[in-house]
Amino acid sequence: MKANTPSLVLYFLACILTIIFTLVGVESYLPYTKSLVVSSIFIYYLTTNNYKIDFIKAGVFLFSFIGDVFILMNYDNSEIGSVLSFLLVYLLLITNLVRHLKKIKLNKIDLLSLISIIIAMIVLSITILSLPLRR
Repeated sequence: MKANTPSLVLYFLACILTIIFTLVGVESYLPYTKSLVVSSIFIYYLTTNNYKIDFIKAGVFLFSFIGDVFILMNYDNSEIGSVLSFLLVYLLLITNLVRHLKKIKLNKIDLLSLISIIIAMIVLSITILSLPLRR
């Protein structure tokens, strides 16, 4: 058995248990399974890359875990902390993407398809965000 197999099994088991506990309505075990998801992904990534990680990727995992902890602790202002921490995650992911995009040389067809996908995602996001909320 490889070194990363137990963390992969733990990840899928935590995901399945989270879905089952959410569907059944058992909320007492839900925080335990949700907290295992990000940590098992981190362990899997670390063992797959021979225990080498740079600061941006470590920050992504750290702020994802902090955002999940804010959600699980359910304080009065926990939404602000979780939104700020996931905002940092997305900013770190964008900087990592821009840094690696400079190394890739794109053809005109690849660039056209990339721009069309970005435009479609923006249109879908604006459409979804402009939907009226009803209670």
